[in-house]
Amino acid sequence: MRKVIACFLITLLFFSSLAFSFSNSSITILKDIENHWIAAQHKEVLYLLQHLGIIKGYEDHSFRPQNQVSRQEFVTMLIKTLEPEMEIPGGTATFQDVATNSWGFPYIEAAVTKNIIVPDEYENNRFQPEKPITRLEIAIMIMRGFGMNIDNQGMESKTTFLDDEEIPVGAKAYIQMSSERGIIKGYREEEGFLFKPNNTATRAEAVVIIYGVLQQKKDLKQVGYYAIQSSSQANALSLEKVFDEIVFGWSALDALEDGTIIFSMNSTSEYRRPVGYEGALTLVDNAKLDKKLMVTETRTSLIYPLLENERNQQQVIQDIVKSLKEHGFTGVVMDLENIRDLEKGYRGLYVAFLKELKENLKSENYTLTVTVQPNNVIGYYDGYDYKAISEIADEINIMTHDYHERKNFNVLTDHAPFPLVKEALVKLLNEGVNPDKVILGLQVAAGTQWVTTVKEEDKSREFFNPGMTSVYRAITEREGEKSFDFTSMTPNFQYSFVEGDIERQQLIRYEDRKSVESKLLLAKYYGIKGVSIWRIGEIQRDVVELLSEN
Repeated sequence: MRKVIACFLITLLFFSSLAFSFSNSSITILKDIENHWIAAQHKEVLYLLQHLGIIKGYEDHSFRPQNQVSRQEFVTMLIKTLEPEMEIPGGTATFQDVATNSWGFPYIEAAVTKNIIVPDEYENNRFQPEKPITRLEIAIMIMRGFGMNIDNQGMESKTTFLDDEEIPVGAKAYIQMSSERGIIKGYREEEGFLFKPNNTATRAEAVVIIYGVLQQKKDLKQVGYYAIQSSSQANALSLEKVFDEIVFGWSALDALEDGTIIFSMNSTSEYRRPVGYEGALTLVDNAKLDKKLMVTETRTSLIYPLLENERNQQQVIQDIVKSLKEHGFTGVVMDLENIRDLEKGYRGLYVAFLKELKENLKSENYTLTVTVQPNNVIGYYDGYDYKAISEIADEINIMTHDYHERKNFNVLTDHAPFPLVKEALVKLLNEGVNPDKVILGLQVAAGTQWVTTVKEEDKSREFFNPGMTSVYRAITEREGEKSFDFTSMTPNFQYSFVEGDIERQQLIRYEDRKSVESKLLLAKYYGIKGVSIWRIGEIQRDVVELLSEN
């Protein structure tokens, strides 16, 4: 046992000396939360809201969770949550005690514009921005932020709270609705719950409330990929409780002996129609889910010749449409990866191909989704004109993963660090892509793993990309330590082992409920259409539960 502990301490010292590589993050590691309930119950939420720019710590790296949250602080948090790309209002101030050069001014004015704050409800034209906000005010502001107008709700002027008589009649509908949505909870008593409308809120409580707002902000479409070794888990799941759509990764490109590029559901790649495929289609049909066919190809030796040859393209398009009809699919997902623009202009050629494909699909009432790689991954794939693709396609699925560096082992990288996922999504939206067409592609099928020798004279390191089943087997069977990196919003597992007579350390970074939820909330925050999960067959139980609840 002592040897295990000693090995583990060496592991901690070794890996703590190495840097992880992802984009600069503006979060502050907070020094005063560890003994507070916020750290025990919602620590990841606190750091997620920092990543999103909704909250921040003080200059001394404190958060001061027990401080009362003021009116202007809460309004700022709420507006930042509801309006990620808010235009800063100009002009004069609505309230005489809110200066135009104060930090809270633009958010208070935005709240006035959106009818979240109604000036007539404040005496003497004074907002009192530094005054601690009450739970009553919070509930009203939140529900107005969601567009609730008490005048047209037709709700009874009564709540389910024990202290209903203490709640003003004009506020009861707002409070009841915020409670039913689970955004603001009551205080438990033996007979029921108290709302305590005049109680103020702490900064920690405000974090939990804003978390509830973010959860309620957007209903996401959830797409599941059925591809490699997916049948066992698909048969065990109630698919309709987890997904809205299933995409079957059963086709790819292939080449004939004369060099002709073709579409195939029996290709030489791993993306081909399996034996007994009819059962999978029936399973999805019985769940009453939409189903699509994915054409996956990573080999540019097949992709580039296709884009250069219009005759090949016409035949591929005809064969795709034929397969959609034959199998009862409602659309196709084009996943041609690793495209670089290069001297032949593959960026433009790909757009032209997609435009022709869409015309043929449209005439048959099939939909088109295009999967793209982000341009901030290692290797930088510049062959995707995001704006042009989004104008052609019904959906654009951006694969925000595979950020790990397989060749440079001096810097340990992560497959999907939150800052880079966020950066990729923001870049896509900044190019003018309609959020209502965007699907955030998440990968939960594998983790990243580094194995390193202990000896100073031989610190060799190996990289692996293990499947999630193997990752969780290691976590279950090995003695080590699990932790969560709030800078990347990624869970880690570290342990030591002896291989022959060589002592080695292993670090695994993977996905779990917390890390996946942070990305679901990122999608909700920016108001995009949905998320996709690669892939059924490797989705862990805690992630399945999360997707079922979302």
